[in-house]
Amino acid sequence: MILKHGVNALRIGAGRTVRRPRGMAMITVLFIIVIMFILVGALLQAMPEELRAVSYTGYDNRALYVADAGIQAMTLSIEEQSDLGLAPLQSISYSYPVETGFTQSAHYDVHLLDSGTLYGGIQYYAIQSDGYSAEGEHRHVNAVLEQGCFCGYNYLGKNNAPGNFFVAGLMQFNGPVYLEGATSGSPVNIQWYNNVAPLFLDNVTVSGFYRWWDANFTPDMPPQTDQQWNSVDAHGQSAVSFKPANAVPFPAEARSALVANEAFQGNPGNGSFPAPAQGNGVYINQQPATACSGGVASGIYVQGDVNLAMSSTDTTQTFAFTPSGLGSIPAPVTITVDFARNSTHVQSGGVGADCAGVPNGAGTAGANVANGAIFVNGNINSLAGTVNGQYTLAVPDTATLANNITITGHIKYQHDPLPPCSCGGNDMLGLTANDVIVSTDASVPNDLVIEAAVFAGNKTEATSAAADGTFMTDQGTGNGVCGAGVPNKGSVTVYGSLVNNYVAPLGCYDPGTGQLTHGYADHYTFDTRFKYSQPPFYPNTNKYNIVAWKDYGSN
Repeated sequence: MILKHGVNALRIGAGRTVRRPRGMAMITVLFIIVIMFILVGALLQAMPEELRAVSYTGYDNRALYVADAGIQAMTLSIEEQSDLGLAPLQSISYSYPVETGFTQSAHYDVHLLDSGTLYGGIQYYAIQSDGYSAEGEHRHVNAVLEQGCFCGYNYLGKNNAPGNFFVAGLMQFNGPVYLEGATSGSPVNIQWYNNVAPLFLDNVTVSGFYRWWDANFTPDMPPQTDQQWNSVDAHGQSAVSFKPANAVPFPAEARSALVANEAFQGNPGNGSFPAPAQGNGVYINQQPATACSGGVASGIYVQGDVNLAMSSTDTTQTFAFTPSGLGSIPAPVTITVDFARNSTHVQSGGVGADCAGVPNGAGTAGANVANGAIFVNGNINSLAGTVNGQYTLAVPDTATLANNITITGHIKYQHDPLPPCSCGGNDMLGLTANDVIVSTDASVPNDLVIEAAVFAGNKTEATSAAADGTFMTDQGTGNGVCGAGVPNKGSVTVYGSLVNNYVAPLGCYDPGTGQLTHGYADHYTFDTRFKYSQPPFYPNTNKYNIVAWKDYGSN
């Protein structure tokens, strides 16, 4: 190619030249510049519109944040009212201080959409919040709140027995834990070691009075390094929180009567305990169980002390109630729940009766609804067996009534979640009582397994720091379990949840060898299903979780 002034020429072969038009490069450049000006002009025109849109979106989002703040405020208000035993406020309004440059304030108006719904003993509230930004934008948000369950704790203790320790390397909890020391004389004692398995594998909250101990039993020695904190909690120091005393208050004592009425008549009742005119016995649908006819419209109600043996198959659940001394039911009553046939058979002596439907599960809100509430207005002096279905076994526990449940054998689910079966399934059991007692009798098998959510104690005991309302052995809440006549029973494993007012020792150890000498070594394994479900009518906390949330825009 030969470049000449003003002309581009390409010589091909001999004497043949192809010429290109002059100025083609300049025309191309000018064309590109014109296109650039057009694009820049369009961009300059669009930018203010985009900036305005972004600004309005920002204002709109501010209104959304304000509306969500209203949801959070109503949630906190419901929790505070619940703790006081009061009905929730119907509406809340709040205006933020006016910001510089604005003539109006951001504010929210939030109110309940209904008076609340009780389903399976769980309280729900639907709420609506309208949020307004300082620029005048509006967002409308609805949410549903669900009351939390005490079974959501792997372990909870409100009052620690004097000298009771939680020791890293010796004990372990794999779910959420709450430990409270109600008095300075009986604080929560936590002992940590270097290079041992962590005491907690999930979040732990320590409330009220507590003391740290190092490996040498030096008091008031909290962990200092990350390694030391990891021996306390597998997630380190960030998973350990500290709160004032009574950060998790026990529920109102009316809860006991609620379960009693659900068992007797299939609805929450009026806050008082049923008083069947026929006296001691076993009842379904407010009538003696042997008169069962029509459809099941309640749980199972027992007037008087009993022994209770539970047995099950893949399609049935049997409750065998038998007399237990003075003040007990007059005769044995066996109730067999047949899920395959959707029927309930009652047998007492030579009298038998059949009723359509089954007492099982949470039931629904309203009157005369079958459910899994089983209430014994007395003591359950012996409890053991297998469970197919969803039930809560409860006895009275108030400031004036204090009845107990005594465990005398394994309690397991038909579809066992523990090895070797690991069957899963929907079986659930709740136990609620003043004291839940584990027998140390020689007839009780060693290495006991209890698959259930256990709740012991009431609000009066918790606020008075009483040595009552506990999961304990039949040797009492003190050192009686260390007596010479108490055998080494191996371990007791609670698979589920344990909540008790007073933390009592279940066994004693040789300080020299660290080996169990009397009673039980206790182990607690969290049933993770309790993070999102619970046994019917099991005690609930005053905490509420947002289970549904929807932004309806500016409607």
